Amino acid sequence: MMQLGTLERSIMQALWEHPGGVFANHLAAILPSQPATTTVLTVLVRLSHKGMVARERIGRAHLYKATATKDAFAAEAACRPQRGRRPGGGRATLRRHRHPAGGGSLARSSR
Repeated sequence: MMQLGTLERSIMQALWEHPGGVFANHLAAILPSQPATTTVLTVLVRLSHKGMVARERIGRAHLYKATATKDAFAAEAACRPQRGRRPGGGRATLRRHRHPAGGGSLARSSR
């Protein structure tokens, strides 16, 4: 599943609630955390690079829209395997254990 940060999720939620599109300054005003407009613009650019947001130039500003519905995003995310997840919650790593005789062996351990 594509990992989204807290602000990215908030912005996507607002875009899904406004399917006709939203300007960055309006997004900044309606988000619960009320971030600066420049912060919202930075996140919108990142979301557009991820293919989640499209923008349309209107005058000197851009109108931002979600490229897919929330349901489509959730369905796609559910179909993707989760990276880095293993049963038991741990990540297996390889560590070199030194033997008193000076040789080494590789052993699997969990951190």
